[in-house]
Amino acid sequence: MNTRKNFLNWINTFENPLISSIDHSNFLSIYKKDYVFNILEQLLDSNDNLKSIIADYYQLEIQRYHVFETARINEKLAMEQINLAILFCSKSDDKKRQSLFKMNLSISNYLAKSSYLWNFDYPDHMEQRNTHYFFIPSFLPIAPKEISLTGFDSVLLDIIKYEERFTYQELFELMKNTLDINHEELDEVLFKFMQIQILYYGTILPVN
Repeated sequence: MNTRKNFLNWINTFENPLISSIDHSNFLSIYKKDYVFNILEQLLDSNDNLKSIIADYYQLEIQRYHVFETARINEKLAMEQINLAILFCSKSDDKKRQSLFKMNLSISNYLAKSSYLWNFDYPDHMEQRNTHYFFIPSFLPIAPKEISLTGFDSVLLDIIKYEERFTYQELFELMKNTLDINHEELDEVLFKFMQIQILYYGTILPVN
């Protein structure tokens, strides 16, 4: 849960008795919902100058728990998708490029918006920027996987509702015409991106 870790790192840059008393292990646990929201509500009440940022993060946590508590993944279907992803990744690069793919259309249910960038490298640098996140559930009782749709990952926003099957080359041509990037570099980045989305996040699904 990178956004939660980043929030904790960010809020710890401020001096406040409440902040110093936060139990990090409880705050970082997906199972401590009451504790997390109690801390966030106290922070909202005691930090007027940070209220808009904390309120934005509060809404992000609401979305995370909505996905965690209400999304029900079909275990059989999930295992089929995992097996297809493993089979895909065991192929040679040439065979991978010849495969057909489709979008996992259910991911549109797990999209969250934020007015701040919670995907940062330095805790003292808070950037106000409209950002999207996916909180993708598992059939296991664990925290949803999280993707910050910044940088190259924002490609997912362009194809999130694409219903047709597509080839790697078709996706490459689409990206080639919209991104100002060297084609060889794009191929390397996009090919790696596809494999991560297939094997780890399940946002893109191999068809064969």
